[in-house]
Amino acid sequence: MKRIPKELLELEDVVFDFGAMSSVIDSKVTHAVKHCDCVIIPTLTDARSLKATIETYLLIKDEAKSVIIIINNYQQASKYEFAYNTLTTALGKLTLLDVRSSTLFERVARDGIKWFNNIGHARGEHQLKVTKSIHKEMYEAINKIAKKGIKCK
Repeated sequence: MKRIPKELLELEDVVFDFGAMSSVIDSKVTHAVKHCDCVIIPTLTDARSLKATIETYLLIKDEAKSVIIIINNYQQASKYEFAYNTLTTALGKLTLLDVRSSTLFERVARDGIKWFNNIGHARGEHQLKVTKSIHKEMYEAINKIAKKGIKCK
């Protein structure tokens, strides 16, 4: 299919995940980008991932209402700084968020939503309590940006 089904486009709070793209934007991605309030491009800090992120951004920037790039899964500040500098040098002013490496997603997949909902309790795992709050703050920032329709140039 070249288009996202209409019944999916009418849903609220939907995430379309098309994975990595080559140097040509897929027609489904073009169609989805036109309907999305916000496009999120996650990236790792290695040079190959950053190159793909830059190419993806350049492919969608004219169609997207707003774009957020999330630098994720890093442990050393120097890796974040390298990614940040690479992206801003290539693309200029951007909306960039970051999340250090975390086992939160793997734990939710393994232990389920009930476990996730109990992280914040007094007996929850300290590191994951912090991670959960960081993720919550990120999702709130994404929603705020999407609702305002902030266009990155």
